[in-house]
Amino acid sequence: MDKPKVTIAVVPRERFSVSLRSLESIYSETDTNFELLYIDGNSPPHVAAQLKQQSLAKGFKLLRYNRYLVANEARNIAVKHCDTEYIVFVDNDTFFRSGWLNALIDCADTTDCDVVCPLYLEGPLAAEIVHFAGGEGHIDCRPGGNYYVQDHFFQRRKLSEVRSQM
Repeated sequence: MDKPKVTIAVVPRERFSVSLRSLESIYSETDTNFELLYIDGNSPPHVAAQLKQQSLAKGFKLLRYNRYLVANEARNIAVKHCDTEYIVFVDNDTFFRSGWLNALIDCADTTDCDVVCPLYLEGPLAAEIVHFAGGEGHIDCRPGGNYYVQDHFFQRRKLSEVRSQM
């Protein structure tokens, strides 16, 4: 099998209660070849043990830290361990729909963008409430310092409403 084009890097969020279900979702809903790197920032012992068992069974790299990590710290760790063309950062409480990774890779390949991102839903999937559906970010250089300015599009709107505007 060819070397994967992408590494999926799972990083900790605020909770560990759905970490294993999220991991199962990656494997059940991803139909393209990938490497998986799991950054475990001090999950509870029972979750840590199951992550270790899953890493051995599925062959992914698990990096365990016995302290809590903020997401960006974990992403910086992941970058140092990634050697694929692309890296996809996902939180440990994310659930996926079929075709998600292929869509991101296709978007990156066809647009030649440095960063691509999916549409994110929040809460129960059936509610279809948009968390993030694109956005803009830039550095605003002003006297006294540089500021990162970002705008998230369509936040907290129904998916049906967003689809009609895209």
